[in-house]
Amino acid sequence: MRTGVLCHVGKWGRRILKRTLFRGARGKRVVDSRELAALSARVNELESLTRTLAEKCADLDLSVAISEWSVDALWEAVRGSRRTTAATHEGTHTTTEGEAPSPDLPKKETLN
Repeated sequence: MRTGVLCHVGKWGRRILKRTLFRGARGKRVVDSRELAALSARVNELESLTRTLAEKCADLDLSVAISEWSVDALWEAVRGSRRTTAATHEGTHTTTEGEAPSPDLPKKETLN
């Protein structure tokens, strides 16, 4: 059965979506259009965040495993966890709602 989610989420993202939308092989859960639209919007938002992160890392000459981060973040988004961005004087940190930024994060260096 096709889900109708028209966005590129990669192989693991599709597996997670499929597992979430259809709980188990025998008792398939039918997803209504509103729930599917909300899920699709979350996936699109996640892809946008992933692209932004990749661009920022490229600007800073950093190398990160975007694919692993994407799978974890997609799983959180599908499960209903919202991500918020907390801006501090040291830089911008993305944290889970209600969670304070870690004090171990490196401080943003200024270029003179």
